[in-house]
Parts: sequence; structure tokens; C-alpha cells
Amino acid sequence: MNTKPNESALWNAPPWGWRGWIAPGVVLLAAVAALSIDLDLARWCLGEHCPGSIRRLLNSCEPFGHGSGAALVVVAVFLLDPSRRWLLPRVVLCTAAGGMAANLCKLLLARTRPLRFCFTDTAHVWDTFGGWFPSGGGFAQQSFPSAHTGAAIALAYAMGRLYPAGRPLFWALGIGVALQRIDSGCHFASDVLAAVALGLIAGQAFFSYGMLPGWFSRLEGIWAASSAPAVAAPAAPSIDGPAAV
Repeated sequence: MNTKPNESALWNAPPWGWRGWIAPGVVLLAAVAALSIDLDLARWCLGEHCPGSIRRLLNSCEPFGHGSGAALVVVAVFLLDPSRRWLLPRVVLCTAAGGMAANLCKLLLARTRPLRFCFTDTAHVWDTFGGWFPSGGGFAQQSFPSAHTGAAIALAYAMGRLYPAGRPLFWALGIGVALQRIDSGCHFASDVLAAVALGLIAGQAFFSYGMLPGWFSRLEGIWAASSAPAVAAPAAPSIDGPAAV
């Protein structure tokens, strides 16, 4: 089994540098800009002005940002593509990292969800934010950022690296999850954009930049080689270099 081309592509992943921060940085700037429209857009969504057909389409994307939906994707790859089974632990950890990063941010800063916010004529976007390190509030105070979106974007990035031809589908699902979280009133637009940045950072950390891609590539090569007799026509995982988002 010749793994040299695939190994070298990941073992030599470039270190984190300014290139790795371009996409997340642009999205974070968009999140800051979105603060100016957060209240108006949330009012529009809560007023159920979104066409029913679009809302149903977005709701159908929502499981892609769930643990159960991600698990189904992983199971499908495991059953249908034995040559990429060795990459699944990396996909799972990447997806979990995107969601967990968002959940950690929720513990740092409280923000009222649109569903629970009292919209008045004098309401200001800063009124949606609470204190640092909130000790209570539960669901109602966990708007910032969106864990569903963070996980969905990380999963879209990971699956796009496994199956480049499917990138339009995976990214459409990830963006669908982000839009659904806004339309449902669970998050403001800026919450979702911040989560997109976190998902991109997770995806790049596991697949494009730094030490993790090379470390996982070595482990995946060992797993593939040790399991070769049990799988018909085994092949090493194939992932190109850093991908454009």
C-alpha cells in the first residue's frame, strides 16, 4: 500500500499563521457588523415573515448541527466507504470541537435569546447581553454563540475534506443550520456568525494547519495498515492540502 503522496500532504501541513486567520477573522468582523441588524432581523423572524417553504427547508437542515445528525453522517461513511473509516475519529473530534468551543463561550458571556428577549421601542442590542461568567439563566441566557452552527460548520469543513466533490452539499447544509438558528429565534445573527468563525477554526486546526493534521495522519496510516487484511482493497485516506473555504 503506497501512502506516501497522502501522508506528505498532511504531515507537512503549514503552521498556523496569518493565512489560517483570514476566513475566521473576516467572519468575526461580519459578526460585529451584524450587531447593527440583530434586533431588526430577530423581530422579522419572530414575526414569521419567512415563507413557509423556506422555513421547512431550513428546518430539514437543522439535524446536521446536532449530535444525532452528525452521528448518522459518520455511520454512513463507516458503512459505505471503508477506505475512509480511519478518518472518522478526526471528523468526530473536529465536529465536537466546533460545538464545544461555542458552549465554552456561553459560559463566559450571557446573552438573552431572541425568543426570550423583551423587544421594545427603546431596546438596544447591548440590552441582550448579560454579565460575564453567568452562574444561571439556563437556556434563555445562552444565545451567544450558536453551538449548533459551530458543530455544523466544523462538520461541513471535515466532510468537504473527505469528499471534495460534495463540498457544495456539505456547506449548503452547514449554512442551512446557521440560517435555521436565526429563523427559529434561538440566536441572533451575530451569534451565528461568531459560531461560524469557531467552526472554521476547528476545521482548519484538524485538517489544514498546525500539528494536528500531521499527528492524525500518522495515526490514520497506522490504523489503515493494521486493518488492511480485514478490508477489501484498502486505501490510505486521501486529503489534499489546505482547502479554500
